[in-house]
Amino acid sequence: MEFTIDRDGRPRRVAIVRSHPEQVFDRAGLEALKGWRYQAGPENPTATPALLSVKLDFTLAGGSGEPMPLPAQCG
Repeated sequence: MEFTIDRDGRPRRVAIVRSHPEQVFDRAGLEALKGWRYQAGPENPTATPALLSVKLDFTLAGGSGEPMPLPAQCG
C-alpha cells in the first residue's frame, strides 16, 4: 500500500499497489490504515506531508474468519 501522511499524521490518498490474492484483503488493509497515526520525527520536524509505502501481511485468527493486519515492513 502506498499513501501520503498529512500534517496531522493521518494516511491520505491510499492506493493498493499490489495484493495477493487480488482484492481478498484490500478492504481490510484500507480499514486498518484508517486507524494509523504518525508523529513527525527529528528528520521531519515541521510535519511536511510524506509519501510512504508499507506491506501488510494478514493471518486469520480466532476462528472468526476476520483478517487481522500485521505490519511487515515500512519503506
